[in-house]
Amino acid sequence: MKKKNVALLMAAALLISQNAVYVNAEASGVNAAAQQTETESEEQTAQEIPDADIFDVDFINGTEDKSALTNELGATIGNPVIEMSSELHKNIAKFDGSSAYLYPFSQEKYDLFDENLTMECMVKFNSVPSSGEYEIFSNQQSGGIGIALENGELTFFAHVGGAYRTPKASVRPGQWYHVAGVVEGDSVRLYVNGVLQDEVTAPSAGVHFPSGSGAWNMVLGGDSDGSGGAQFLINADLSFARLYSSALDDEQLLTLSEQSFEGADIEELKPQNVGLGLISSGGTAEEGEWNLNLHANGDQIGSIDRIEYDLVYDPSLLSYEGIQHAMSGVTVTETEEGRLHVVSSAPLSTDDFGTYGTTRLGKLNFKTGDAQGDETTLIRTEKFKAYAGGSDVTAQMETQPSAEKELKIYAKDSLDINGDGIVGAGDVALADDSMKAAAAQQAAIYPYKHVVILTLDGAGQAWNPDAVYYAENNSVIPTKRTDAETMAKRTNTYAMELLNEEFATSYTAQCVSPSISAQNYSSILHGVPWLDVPSEYQVTNDIASAEYYADFGKETSLYSSIFKAVQEAFPERQNAAFAEWTQILNGIIEPDAQVIGKGSASKESFYDVADYIRSNAFKNTAVVYMQSDWLDHVGHSTGYYNDIFWSEAAQYDDFYKAVVDALKETGEYDETLIITNADHGGSGTSHGSSDPSNMDIFIGVGGQTVDSGKRLEGGTNADISPLALAGLRISQPESMTGEVFDESAFLTQEEMSRKNRDVEEITMTRDGSRALISLDNAKNEVRAVDMVVSLNGAEIGDIDAKGGEILRQEVKDGELYLTISYDSQPKEIAGIEFASLGDDQAEVKEIMLGTAEGEEIYPDLLNTQGDLGDDPADPGDGEDPDGSNPGGGEDPDGSRPDDGENPGSGASDDGKDPNGSGDGNAPSGGNGSGTGAGQTTGRAAKTGDGFPAAGAAAGMMCAGAAAAWGLNRKRRNI
Repeated sequence: MKKKNVALLMAAALLISQNAVYVNAEASGVNAAAQQTETESEEQTAQEIPDADIFDVDFINGTEDKSALTNELGATIGNPVIEMSSELHKNIAKFDGSSAYLYPFSQEKYDLFDENLTMECMVKFNSVPSSGEYEIFSNQQSGGIGIALENGELTFFAHVGGAYRTPKASVRPGQWYHVAGVVEGDSVRLYVNGVLQDEVTAPSAGVHFPSGSGAWNMVLGGDSDGSGGAQFLINADLSFARLYSSALDDEQLLTLSEQSFEGADIEELKPQNVGLGLISSGGTAEEGEWNLNLHANGDQIGSIDRIEYDLVYDPSLLSYEGIQHAMSGVTVTETEEGRLHVVSSAPLSTDDFGTYGTTRLGKLNFKTGDAQGDETTLIRTEKFKAYAGGSDVTAQMETQPSAEKELKIYAKDSLDINGDGIVGAGDVALADDSMKAAAAQQAAIYPYKHVVILTLDGAGQAWNPDAVYYAENNSVIPTKRTDAETMAKRTNTYAMELLNEEFATSYTAQCVSPSISAQNYSSILHGVPWLDVPSEYQVTNDIASAEYYADFGKETSLYSSIFKAVQEAFPERQNAAFAEWTQILNGIIEPDAQVIGKGSASKESFYDVADYIRSNAFKNTAVVYMQSDWLDHVGHSTGYYNDIFWSEAAQYDDFYKAVVDALKETGEYDETLIITNADHGGSGTSHGSSDPSNMDIFIGVGGQTVDSGKRLEGGTNADISPLALAGLRISQPESMTGEVFDESAFLTQEEMSRKNRDVEEITMTRDGSRALISLDNAKNEVRAVDMVVSLNGAEIGDIDAKGGEILRQEVKDGELYLTISYDSQPKEIAGIEFASLGDDQAEVKEIMLGTAEGEEIYPDLLNTQGDLGDDPADPGDGEDPDGSNPGGGEDPDGSRPDDGENPGSGASDDGKDPNGSGDGNAPSGGNGSGTGAGQTTGRAAKTGDGFPAAGAAAGMMCAGAAAAWGLNRKRRNI
């Protein structure tokens, strides 16, 4: 094709619609606008166009720079390929999203610019991701210039007048474009195919380039990072890249555009086949929330530029709430209950659905209704239509696409009467007489019903009371200071008291290496250091911006997140995640994990969590994860640990207080384990190095069993999810290698009296073969108790419920599981007669109280020796004159019918419970199937499948109880 016809057709079409145009080599005509442009172009042809004096790489010449500066190729990342283009009939470079060329620059080269410049390139984007940043020709790092895709739009970045100016234009994948960015004084302009698309005016003139030498690289296929490398790599083809020290005018740019298409042979495209996808978790809780990701792609680049279809679902089970992360050009309309109409003019990528950045149309939010038992429902597509240039081309497609998704909605357990997601003493207290025994058999002790994780991006070691990191300016590395003047720059009162007086906190914790966000968030949420997983799972910021977590599409998850672990243990419970940096929700948390993910506006994530806590949904929620991005934004913009950084950090007092106040207002504070940490620190305006200012972080833990004010040691971001799961008494998946890094953070229940809580007190007083368990400081009307007694070799003779009813009395692995209900407030909980004593004293290891309102109280606990007075049933030494001990619980043949395996305690003569509560069923954590010995799943109310969990049964882990951490017995079972 002649160069003028191609270029003029493209210019005219852009003037009319600003859409990409596919040109046939035999196109024969142009419209009046194009003819006028051609005339003007012919008059301009003779005008001299200056040489690209700063940078000029045309791949006809390989990677050689033909400018006057003859910039040398400094480094090659990955494997970019130079090959002949069948469309342009010349050599081009192909970048695959993991490759780039780096050309070192210097301050002397930046000084060649005054207030004007032009960036020019010819590019074909193989995909146009709807979110994230992808650079094709760039040199930026807190200053600089670049041509890129940002959130699905072509963008020219130019740091002019103190900030980035970003004119934009629409582009489509698979189309060659001539692109030019121009800075002329305070004007920043973007041209596509010789036509002005957008202009932004800065408040003043002057281009600011990167100040740090680590960013002095002109990059093709990406952008410079701060440490001599590249970032924001792109999947695109590049014909040439040029940089001028002058501002080219409209006529010069039109001529250059014409020249770039000379000899081009671009065929007209035809309708391609389209694929549709519905991606989400396969289950969710009733009366909760659920996300559904809509996807579409093409089998090849084609002419279809708009699709539409209906999404159909059962409105009695699902109600539509809205869309987030929608691609540009996507609309979703509720046409009637149970039917949505989806329209998309977003480009159809050829990527598979795992590349969500180019294929996901949006994420839908639904609320789930009240299920009648566990229910399965089907979501499906109908009435698909495809269009090209306004014409319906559906019939021209080889196949008609459709998609469907099966969803299981889990009903709350019928024994979870108080609706807190677990079955415990509160449910026993509320249960009617017909259900009390069943509730007792299934009850488990959970000091924490919820975990809230609050991650502060870029906060490093912000709350260390002994020192602050500080840098006078961004050219020096921050160091720790202890002088009063520097320490006073941190003005946080609330956060300092919270982290250092109410919580237990480590300031020797480290982020995982490298000190970059995605690497640390994947470690936080998947419980394994980033460097310890295969390369396929080593998420980077770029990958998280474009691709689902690497377990996507695999039949078996290799590196489950905390949400997958909770999902296995408690599928009937809700989880939630809020993030200002939404790559966490999209590329680090699995798309099929059972969690509602919502993007937060800047500085709003703490308040979103507070609002969620106040909602009805929180009552049944196990884990809430939150990321706040503001301090990292400040660090990248104006520097880490300087005066501005510490001034901005003051806002976090209000942020933390919003969440804590919400928990206290709703009465959930005691039953919530709060974990707060930083993903990394920083220096200058970046991070990623191994310097302590980048690597040092804090990890704080708060909750009713936490030793307030304790200074912890160690910890990494890979320990966050294991710590949370332990608090919920859910065993971590084998893939998680993190751990509860400092067990001294937590108190046993017997140690909790040192916190001086105004709470109920339980005392077990032992006197020889007798013990009395009593209640003091009653604040609530107690109607049930659920306890675990360590027998330490003793054997049970008789138990007096002191006016209550024993619903469960069972011995397993040397521990008594005892559940009692009361019609009125008890003063004495139970009396125990021991048939024989062990080597050590029996003691209450853990106990939970259930109130008349269904609340659960984790009381203070004391095991002590005392004088219980004379035993009317055993005034002597407990022996008959012949030396036998009839009170010892033995039959004449020496067997002990009251040792926890007799029919009187639910067992038949062979020692097995005919109701299934014998061998294999821990009474404080039975699995509901009649087979469990000790709670083998955190899902106490269901079937017992999934990850092993630590409940109140033998060997089960509890954040803060002896059973949990093994602090008294040095026993942990995660």
